[in-house]
Amino acid sequence: MVEVSAIKLLNPNFIHEVAPEFLIPLADLTCAIGETIILRCKVCGRPKPTVTWKGPDQNVLVNDSRYTPSLSDSGEVMLKICNIMPQDSGIYSCLAVNEIGSASSSATVKVQGVPAAPGRPIAQERSNSSVILRWLPPASTGNCTISSYTVEYREEGSLAWQQSVASTLDTYLVIEDLIPGCQYQFRVSASNPWGISSPSEPSDFVTLSCNNEPTSDDSRIPWKDNFESAYTELFEIGRYCKSTLKG
Repeated sequence: MVEVSAIKLLNPNFIHEVAPEFLIPLADLTCAIGETIILRCKVCGRPKPTVTWKGPDQNVLVNDSRYTPSLSDSGEVMLKICNIMPQDSGIYSCLAVNEIGSASSSATVKVQGVPAAPGRPIAQERSNSSVILRWLPPASTGNCTISSYTVEYREEGSLAWQQSVASTLDTYLVIEDLIPGCQYQFRVSASNPWGISSPSEPSDFVTLSCNNEPTSDDSRIPWKDNFESAYTELFEIGRYCKSTLKG
């Protein structure tokens, strides 16, 4: 008796059953917040495979207002995602299964946008006319590198924020040319190629001193109003001691 498998091989009209295979795999995507994207791939297999999509949290994605999966007769597979948000970033997987076996394809979706606000800054007096400001980077950079930070400040009682002249890539900045004796409050914004974040929470008010006491990097020699009389007295005392020693 001829085996069934041999009959299948010899029969030109027999169509082989094969496990799913991705002819075109998924490709990584980078997009902006609010866009609509489509993930595409192409799968073959006999019998025709069923397709399941999984999101970054590994939950199965079903047809709803945001996700629209589809599979054509030619094996083209698509997943449409509307109004994409930062939390949609991650790895998406397409799993194809039939009676013979299974296959999968995955891709990374990176959703980019403006960064979140930096951490609340801390201001410390550096001199009677300058402060040093420090802050933490934003919790989310919008999947982009931060290009700069911008510092704003205002005096107590004023509603207007003034932008500091300098921007920085560091998470600290020395702000100079402030008015001695005034109270100041500060806030920070972060920028990336997509835009500028909301301002951080304002710092506590910092009151600058009015005197000119030297700091570690600000040494001054005080000028005496009675300099001439003091110098004359010291000169006379020195001359008296010198003549006494000679005697």
